[in-house]
Order: sequence, then C-alpha cells, then structure tokens
Amino acid sequence: MASKLGIEVGPATTNLAKTKAWKETLKKPQPKWVEDLQATGFDTYEGTASFVAPHTIRVGDTELTADKILIATGSRTAVPPIEGIDEIDWLDHITALELEELPESLLVVGAGAVGLEFGQTFSRFGSKVTIVDALDEIAPHTDLHAAMELREALTDEGIPIILGSFITKVAARDGTHVATITPREGGMEQEIEFDRLLLASGRRPNIEELSLDAAGVETYKLGIVADERMRTNVPGIWAVGDVNGQAQFTPVAQYQARIAVEDMYRPGEGPAADYSVLPTAIFTDPELAGVGLTQMDAEEQG
Repeated sequence: MASKLGIEVGPATTNLAKTKAWKETLKKPQPKWVEDLQATGFDTYEGTASFVAPHTIRVGDTELTADKILIATGSRTAVPPIEGIDEIDWLDHITALELEELPESLLVVGAGAVGLEFGQTFSRFGSKVTIVDALDEIAPHTDLHAAMELREALTDEGIPIILGSFITKVAARDGTHVATITPREGGMEQEIEFDRLLLASGRRPNIEELSLDAAGVETYKLGIVADERMRTNVPGIWAVGDVNGQAQFTPVAQYQARIAVEDMYRPGEGPAADYSVLPTAIFTDPELAGVGLTQMDAEEQG
C-alpha cells in the first residue's frame, strides 16, 4: 500500500532501549511481589537460607523451624568449561533482556529452546548471530524431522548453526572477541569473531548455599533427589522446580508445587507426577511444539 501511495519505507530497525523500557512495564517489580505476599498473610525474610538441622533453617540471625519445608530455589545458568570465559562479560536469558544497545554480533552457546529463541530474536533485531552446539541436531528431545525443518529455516534466514562442536576458548582481540570452535570428534578448529556471548547450554541447581548436608538431604548431579510426589529422602522436606532437575520448565515447576503441597496435607492421596505427555514449545518462527513420545522414542519402545 505504501508504495502505491508513493511512500518509500526502509527496513525495520530496533531501538533496544525502548524495547527494554516497554518490557519493564509488563513486569511486576520484586518489592511488589513481597508486598502482595505479606498482604495475604505470609511472613517474608530477606537473605540466604541454609539448613542447620533437618527442620530448622537460618536466615541471617533468624532461625525458623517447621514441620514441612518446601525447597524451590530454582537454578542458574551453567557456565561451560571454556578457556577464558571468566574474562568475558557473557550474557544469559536474563541479562540479554537488559541490553539497551544491540550487539553487532552474537555468539550463542547452545541450540536448545533458549539459544534458538534468543538467537533468532537478535538476528531479526539486526545482530549477526552464530549458534554453536555439541550435539548433532538442534532442539534435543524434540521430533528429529521437525528439528531439521527448524534448522533449515533458521539457516535460510542467515543464522549459521555449527553442530557437533565445542567452544573451547574465548579471548579479546583487536577491540572484539574471538572464539575457538573445536569439532567434537576431532578435526580442524575454526575461529569466529563476536561482540557478545550468550550462554544457553544448560542450568545448574541453586543448592550450594543451602547446607543440605546439615539436613541430610540427598543430592545428585542435577540437583536434589525427589520422588514422584516431590518428597526428598528426609521426611517433611519436599523439593520442586529446577532444583530437583527432573524437567526444567516453568509450567512443570508449578505442576510439581501443586503435587508437593497436596502431599503435605493429604499424604499419598494426591496424584504422582507424570511426565509422559509433557507438552513443550520452542517459540521461534516457525514454532516447534510437541507432546508425548517422539517417533524415535516410540520406535525404541516398540
């Protein structure tokens, strides 16, 4: 229509500062969350909690005792073992949303949902994006053919995706940064220049400061060991959400919380967790969604 009217329009551009300001209007500030909790009768304590006994925790100088304790401390971005990573001001899914200037180039570590969504977003904003993953296909745990279709769409959009490779080193050079990409199975390394680095290759449970040993709570590589009703090995302590490492999705954390709370007050009567038909979605363009078994999983199970 514009061209018919003699109006020439150029490509869309992004003012990231204005985009961030708009985003902030959609959020409820942390103090407001605390205020709302207190208004409904909850006591809140500011500080880091740690166990001193199976049913006693300390927050600052305050000790709190309860018959029932729910651990829901979540997770944080896992930092991969990349040489020089400590010298890089890397981004994750939280800090990337705080940027007010668009990076000229963005190197994304990880081709799961977060890496793909942020990679495409910043590419469309105008950054030169490259995605690197150690696996042989993007979007693990999704249908293989759907993942291939999405990869081809992103590649056609101008986003290089390097699979089966690790980023083994990052370093500053001539006013920018350089990453060394090493094939997983060996072979010739390559270097890629980048402005900012986005980590999206996994999560680590927030358990280090909980002093779980003082309570005798069992842990494993992915977090706190919890059964199908979110019970830990210590009676009266439950663990839900990313901290138990079972399925790190926000809706799953809510689902697990309902199961745990019901088990607290109706022990063994409520439903057990069932992830056999867990719905997932990757909000790229095109989107990739799934529920239940993938074709490969179904074939393996006969």
